Amino acid sequence: MNEKIYFTDCFLALIALGIPFTIKFGNVALIIVFLCSFFFLIKTKRPIFQERASFELLFPIILFLIVLVSALFSDDLISGLKQVEKNILFPILAFTLVVMNSIHRINKSFILKIFSLSTLISLLILTIVALIRIYNGEGIEVFFFHELGRFFDLHPVYIAINLAITIFFITDEYLEKKKLRGKKLLICILILKLLVLLLFLCASKAVILFFILLYSAQLLWVFKGLKFRIGFFVAFLMLVSALAMTPKLSDRFKQGLEFNISEFAPTNSTEEAKVFTNDEKEQISDLELRYLMFKIGFFHVIDDKRLLFGYGIGDVQHQTDYYYMLYGLAPNWFEGYNLHNQYLQYLVTYGLIVLFFFCLYIAYSIYLAFKNKDKLHLLFLILISFAFLFECLLSRNKGIVIFIFFNTLFLIHHKNENSDSGHKGNTE
Repeated sequence: MNEKIYFTDCFLALIALGIPFTIKFGNVALIIVFLCSFFFLIKTKRPIFQERASFELLFPIILFLIVLVSALFSDDLISGLKQVEKNILFPILAFTLVVMNSIHRINKSFILKIFSLSTLISLLILTIVALIRIYNGEGIEVFFFHELGRFFDLHPVYIAINLAITIFFITDEYLEKKKLRGKKLLICILILKLLVLLLFLCASKAVILFFILLYSAQLLWVFKGLKFRIGFFVAFLMLVSALAMTPKLSDRFKQGLEFNISEFAPTNSTEEAKVFTNDEKEQISDLELRYLMFKIGFFHVIDDKRLLFGYGIGDVQHQTDYYYMLYGLAPNWFEGYNLHNQYLQYLVTYGLIVLFFFCLYIAYSIYLAFKNKDKLHLLFLILISFAFLFECLLSRNKGIVIFIFFNTLFLIHHKNENSDSGHKGNTE
């Protein structure tokens, strides 16, 4: 593969640069690059609707058209169109990447390096802000969870995913490929430990637990020698153990994973519905809340005979809030909350057919990652697919950008490599 850095790579790196920062900064970067790609397309007259670009471009376009149709057929058209505005990021991102790649082959490594550097810079800024807040009299909690990302108004799950991608990439690029030696290697390992520490401070429990499994698997692959494996794992486990003994972290894990809720059965009868008291709602753990949301969403979409096409993007939140009200989970508690499960959210919003289409896209992406032996892509997909079980990442701007930008980047990279291999085979 050609490792040259072209001006198109620099434009795409600008998008990657904006991901770890505020939504406004990221959107400005994305709009600039999109307009430039549109200009380049007109100027160069490059054909982009061809076999080699079909999969990574067609899925985002089709999904956006589904969202648009769903919004137009929603009773609350205004709410639906607001979601259309957000979901237009799907085709915009894919289009931008495909067009830039049609001009010059994308340098995936360079873009991921810029993203990793941007993640490090953003976390340095957040750390400095946290220290200033402590100096001004606030407590140590400014380093934890929602507080850490408050300066950039970022949900901790997105910071955690950014960190995980950066850790996977640095490990793959500099440890597995053995590009560093001596002091540089030591600095790299210290940076990785720092990133793991920050991930534990801000990530959700689900992301942390699954990250440990995935990163352990990656380290097993990286360190072939028994001594290296034992040494690195001892250091990694010591770090994890130390973090687990941190009171604020351990308390949050214990509270969040409690499951003392009695059997809950959704119903369409207001007389039979279980109504939670304020005391009960205050005691609901993160795990229990997701359990309740899953049962409510899954039961009512079937009971209302909306399994095939869902409630519609403009009406789904109204319908969800109505059922929260039925069980006493609203008002003034959980109204406005999504169902905290991306798969279930797509089911109740668009129906079974769209959910199958979405899962097919993920499954085929995983197949291509396996086929191309791209461990980094596979780690990203497994992490994001697991996170979808506990968070509706695609309900927010940052989630859409992270998912589509990186997955499309990897998919295009596979096409480029396969194209080069096929060309070489024909010339021998």
